[in-house]
Amino acid sequence: RSLTNILGDLDSGKLKVGIEVVDLKDIISNILVIANRLIVGVVLLGMMISSALAMGVSPENTYTVIPVLGVIGFIISIGIALLMIVQVWSAIGAAKRSRRRRKKTEEKFKNNS
Repeated sequence: RSLTNILGDLDSGKLKVGIEVVDLKDIISNILVIANRLIVGVVLLGMMISSALAMGVSPENTYTVIPVLGVIGFIISIGIALLMIVQVWSAIGAAKRSRRRRKKTEEKFKNNS
């Protein structure tokens, strides 16, 4: 009987399907974090390339400050990249600790049931 109803709804175009995503907020926040890191990575790459080009400029042909600015930009971009690496490692560690805690909680809940 219910199969007949489903097929009838499907034939008439009235069949509705609902999808429930369990951890949608977590998934969206992870995607935003990934996008932000990619953007910062592209900006850092641009800073490193432009700094390397500025460092290669001969001080006799242009202002002497340009190679110095290249070195400063390169040092700043390397510092930001290192901070980003530390942040990623700490986020990975926090995620592992969170998974362990969640697993322990689930095991306790199963044992109490």
